[in-house]
Amino acid sequence: MSELAKIKSRADRLSVRDRADLAYHLLHSLDADDDPAEVAHAWEQELDRRWRSIKSGKEKGIPADQAVAKLREKYA
Repeated sequence: MSELAKIKSRADRLSVRDRADLAYHLLHSLDADDDPAEVAHAWEQELDRRWRSIKSGKEKGIPADQAVAKLREKYA
């Protein structure tokens, strides 16, 4: 069994909260070399795209409390 397979097997046995913390850590470790200004610019573009999509009626937003409730239901 490879080292990666061992790590995945151990990670599968973690609690949901611990897996989320591990995922957060791993994802942010990928961004270590990214230029913060470029990342901020990319997020600004994405937020602008999403806002235009909502304003045009293509997409429909939901209240934050409903979004959080759905996330809690899914991941709790």
